Amino acid sequence: MSPKQLQSQLQPWRAAFMPDILLRIVEGAYVALYRHDASLAPEVLPTRGHLYVYSGGFEWGRGDAAALNLSHAIVGKIFEFDGYSKPELKHLARRLHSELISKLDREAEYDIRVDKLKRLLG
Repeated sequence: MSPKQLQSQLQPWRAAFMPDILLRIVEGAYVALYRHDASLAPEVLPTRGHLYVYSGGFEWGRGDAAALNLSHAIVGKIFEFDGYSKPELKHLARRLHSELISKLDREAEYDIRVDKLKRLLG
């Protein structure tokens, strides 16, 4: 089997198992979830205290500490096995905050594909 044939057979699997970051508003609280694939229940996205020390929760659509906390949590999750140093992860989180998280509509909920986040942060 050629590499091209093999790749075409793998593509549907990749699409079905693409992780997402889910941003939800529950009873007025901003919640971030990580869903590994559509067939599994999402898990609560933990804060990353080793990257960003903050005792509050998450928010988006603002330039405040809660939105920075969310950015660090997302970056910490999606790059946790990619070998980045702590300063590199902090830099990526600040970029994510300025380029996306702070610009989102504060009243909306989002499903954000992890591959798109990784491309954004390149």
